[in-house]
Amino acid sequence: MRTRTAALVGLALLTLLAGCAALDGGGEREFEGVSYSDGAGPDGFANATEVLATHQDRLADDSYRVAYNLTYARPGQVANTTTVVASNASQGRQLLDADLPGRTLDRFATPDTRFTRNTFRNQTTVNSQPLGQSMDETHHQEARPGQLLETVVSAPNYTVNRTDTIAGQDVIWYESREASANATGQVPGNVTQLNASVAVDQEGRIWRAEMVAVGQTNGTAELFIQEFRIEQVGGVTVERPAWVDGAAE
Repeated sequence: MRTRTAALVGLALLTLLAGCAALDGGGEREFEGVSYSDGAGPDGFANATEVLATHQDRLADDSYRVAYNLTYARPGQVANTTTVVASNASQGRQLLDADLPGRTLDRFATPDTRFTRNTFRNQTTVNSQPLGQSMDETHHQEARPGQLLETVVSAPNYTVNRTDTIAGQDVIWYESREASANATGQVPGNVTQLNASVAVDQEGRIWRAEMVAVGQTNGTAELFIQEFRIEQVGGVTVERPAWVDGAAE
C-alpha cells in the first residue's frame, strides 16, 4: 500500500508541476467482429446510465472482487482512498475494506447480520445490526458503480481506442482526451485536462476505468487520479475476518 501510494503521490506532484496528465492508450485500432454492450458503441457511450446499470447487473451475476482508488492532490496536500469489496452471494458473505484519510472502515455481511469496524484516531469500534435485506440484494447493491466509476464513465467524448484481453475476457478500451467544463463528480471545478480510459467486455462488465483530471477550484491547482478494477469474477471466496468475533450479534 505504501509503495502504491508513493507512486501515485509522485505522479500527482509531477502532473501538478507539469500542468498535464497522461494515460497512454496505445495499441492498434482493429475492431472487426466487435460486439458492443448495452449503451456503448463504436462512437463511445451513447447512454452512460445504461452502461453503468449493465455493469452492475452483469458483475452481480457471479462472485466478484473489485477495487477502487482515489488520489487527490493540491499544493501541500495529498490524500489517498482505497476500497476493496469481495462478495459471494451463494456463500452468503461479503467483505468491504476501506482505507480512508485518517480512518479505516471494514464491513462484513452474512445473510442475517452486517458487522462494522471503524477505526478513527486510534479508537476502534465494532458493532453489528440486522442485515435488513436478502444476501442477493446486498450482493447486487455492492456491485453498483459508485461515484468514482460514475465520474469516469460520464466523462465526455469517449472513442474506441483498441481491443484487448483481461482475465480471459475480450474487452474494448474507450479513451477520452478532452477537457470539459461539463465534467461532473470528483474533478476540479474548472477542468483544464482530462484523460480517461475504460475497458468494457462484450457482456458489459467494466474491467478497468482510469481518469486523471487536472484543473483549479477557486484558484487552487488540483489533481484527481481515479482508478477502478475488477480483480476477479467467479471463484471468489470471502473469509470471515477475525475482528467480527468482537461484535455482539
